[in-house]
Amino acid sequence: TTHLEGHLGSVTSVCMDASGEWFVTGSVDGTVKVWESSSGRCRQSHPCFRQGVAAVGIERRLELAAAASAMGDIEVLDFRAAAKVTAFSASEARVAAIHFAGDGRLVAFAHHDGVFGLQDLRQNKTVLLRGATAADRRKVISSKEAAVTAAAAAQLVLDHTGDPHAPFPVTVSSNN
Repeated sequence: TTHLEGHLGSVTSVCMDASGEWFVTGSVDGTVKVWESSSGRCRQSHPCFRQGVAAVGIERRLELAAAASAMGDIEVLDFRAAAKVTAFSASEARVAAIHFAGDGRLVAFAHHDGVFGLQDLRQNKTVLLRGATAADRRKVISSKEAAVTAAAAAQLVLDHTGDPHAPFPVTVSSNN
């Protein structure tokens, strides 16, 4: 067992890449760290959000990590270049889950208020956004429900186009 040290506060989220070689952590200290699984060595550390990190994701092939805040903000980080690729927000509610989809160019996200969608990193825009009704926004969904929602958002790419690489127009479905 390897004991990892590095965050100054509690770890709030962990995500391992598909190969199992790398994982990323987020903490209440506002940082995201990229770790090498075999050695337990911290490869990168990125300051992200003063209010803490709520969710993280990793796309190892492209050397990208995603971090989300308790205030609804999302940042995508290039850990090869140690730089922020983009930042966006679809809701002010806490982000419950974040995943890379398709060939890694899409980021699927879900907020605790029921808002979920897909961000296209190549186009730097939200290509799919589904919203909760005003009544739904008054209730907070569980982390499990939000994780299922984020996975469903990634699946919408295939359902909509049959091709995870195909671009498609923005669709907003919300009853405010």
